[in-house]
Amino acid sequence: MHAQPFPRRNFRLGLAVALLVAVLPAASRADLFVVNYGTPNIERFLPQGMGSVFTSTGLGIPFGLAFDPAGNLYVSNLVGNNILRFTTVGVGSLFASAGLNRPGDMVFDMAGNLYVSSYGNNTIVRFTTAGVGSLFASAGLDSPTGLALDAAGNLYAANAGNNNIMRFTPAGVASVFANGGLSFHEDLTFDAAGNLYAADAGNNTIERFTPEGVRSVFATTGLNSPLGLAFDPAGNLFVSNNANNTIVRITPAGVSSVFANASSGLNQPTYLAFSPVPEPSTWAVVFVGGVLLPCLGRRLQRSAAYSSKTGVLSN
Repeated sequence: MHAQPFPRRNFRLGLAVALLVAVLPAASRADLFVVNYGTPNIERFLPQGMGSVFTSTGLGIPFGLAFDPAGNLYVSNLVGNNILRFTTVGVGSLFASAGLNRPGDMVFDMAGNLYVSSYGNNTIVRFTTAGVGSLFASAGLDSPTGLALDAAGNLYAANAGNNNIMRFTPAGVASVFANGGLSFHEDLTFDAAGNLYAADAGNNTIERFTPEGVRSVFATTGLNSPLGLAFDPAGNLFVSNNANNTIVRITPAGVSSVFANASSGLNQPTYLAFSPVPEPSTWAVVFVGGVLLPCLGRRLQRSAAYSSKTGVLSN
């Protein structure tokens, strides 16, 4: 017997049903990556706190790290004064070295340029996506450490040498954003409301600054030489404690708990970052020939905002 042709009315019905079926989000995950200064390696932690070594290839004395939107990991290397790039499966290569002297923290802007604090020569170096470096800023800098970008594209730099925070416009014009109360501060990061957080290693505190520069103490519990800061997608702040080999998780309400410790593989942790979370995939159920078929799709990102400190992509 010959197969009967697919009834046109059923085909139309199937399309109609497919359009009416609810679209369900598929789960996405942000893993926490931590620099182990003492080992040296990069440790990867699942959201449940289970840790494993992601890579140690080419690392002499690693210090800072940042993700690009594609999920490649960049690590600043004090030995060799360079930046290494690792693919999502851990394959490493040299990304850049020009103009660097004791490179520290890193952050990407929306155009894909990488900014690196160069602690040894009091500068901030900007690298294109091709790894071509140029001087971005030097005015007012004294042993710069942590970096962060606000929503307007202004770059903030922690000055460990003179205990202040500098702000640079996209054109590189410098001004003092905040000073006073800081002691050898390290990493910087923003929350979703635009407040700036600073890891104050000298005072064992996390300082919070409003967009106007008003300072307050956000947290002190469980902190011992805090260096790295990163927000997870839920708004919890993760802090690396260099002196006691722990990572502390602080809720938006300021409640602290230990997320990981030396038994999880930590050895003098410095900076940390969450892996990028793509826009959630979606599942749809469609009828084809009377059969239910699940289809996975991912919407394209257009003019998405990306934060290498939180690992979140958003429109």
